[in-house]
Amino acid sequence: MNNIDNITRLYGEQYLSTLGLRLSRMDDSEGVATDEGAVIRQLEFDKYIQLAYRHSIVDDDLQKRLKNNQWDVFFQARNELIAAYVMESMGHPLTFNPKGQGNTKGEFSIHTEAGDIFTEVKSPIRKPVNRV
Repeated sequence: MNNIDNITRLYGEQYLSTLGLRLSRMDDSEGVATDEGAVIRQLEFDKYIQLAYRHSIVDDDLQKRLKNNQWDVFFQARNELIAAYVMESMGHPLTFNPKGQGNTKGEFSIHTEAGDIFTEVKSPIRKPVNRV
């Protein structure tokens, strides 16, 4: 897979085209963004989506939330994936949608030697000054 294939896999080429977006690819000289930060942000976002596919949690709900044009809905879904990515990258095994906890969107358990830690991510939402 190329660097950004999970973003294309989630959103689809047609959806990205409708938004007028073109993904920057580090290995394609035509597609490299002039903004190096954009490439870095895309690569980071791709890691979070890859985690979602690896744990088989990409369903209609997650796709709708990550495609949502309401700022708070998109960022809540993204922040849930970031939190899971950070915990897993620290070596903690995860289980998504743990049973018996009410099963709201994006919840997961972090497995530690001391026991499981139920995790629900809450994002401090502020309305952006400009469009996101």
